Amino acid sequence: MKRGLPSWLLIIVPISLLVLGFSANKICVVANHGQMPTLWPGGCGDEIWNEPVISHMIMHKCITYLGQARLRFLCDWILLSGNGVESPGDMMLDGGFYSIGPAFFMWLTLVLEELGYIRRSHLFKRSVMSRSRTMSHRKR
Repeated sequence: MKRGLPSWLLIIVPISLLVLGFSANKICVVANHGQMPTLWPGGCGDEIWNEPVISHMIMHKCITYLGQARLRFLCDWILLSGNGVESPGDMMLDGGFYSIGPAFFMWLTLVLEELGYIRRSHLFKRSVMSRSRTMSHRKR
């Protein structure tokens, strides 16, 4: 009998995060007439929005308070520790992007083990020293 979670969850969860994050951002942009409202800390000075890093972001619109936007909880308002602002959709996208690679390799390992190409005993071999310690603890 197989125990634990099904291995396909390792792939479904990161893909779901990517789909939810993209959808949340797209819904916010559509609701705000093609622009993503961004609550920038310190206000919307022209010197900030004309920098080369930020000026390419045509979809973003600087706002001074969240009351100026529709679907405020989906806007860029989460202040990062570095120098930036993200939306909840961006956070979901980040989680999906960072977890899809490791999740895929874990899923592949489990599938190969189920098919018989990999044996768990070969992946997690105990050394002779750790076996002797385990046996001595059991005798006590």
